[in-house]
Amino acid sequence: HRVRLASDGEHALAICREDPSVGLLIADVVMPGLRGPELVARARQARPELKVLCTSGYAMSMLKEHESMPEDVAFLEKPYLPSALVKTVRELLEE
Repeated sequence: HRVRLASDGEHALAICREDPSVGLLIADVVMPGLRGPELVARARQARPELKVLCTSGYAMSMLKEHESMPEDVAFLEKPYLPSALVKTVRELLEE
């Protein structure tokens, strides 16, 4: 797999819009500037089929009260093991 790094949410959004080979967006829920839920919504406007994995140090149950995230977005709570990340990415890309 080829990994593209983004300096912030706006940069990630630009990459998703410009590069059709991007099959998975991995983003933190809480970021400066363009927060995860907004990034997901805007990226999916351009690429509805885009698979998304969000991470956060906050529990998903807590985030659902404050953040609107589509149901089909995968979630990994921090801290997570590298093996958990690899497993989740593999599952998402094989769907």
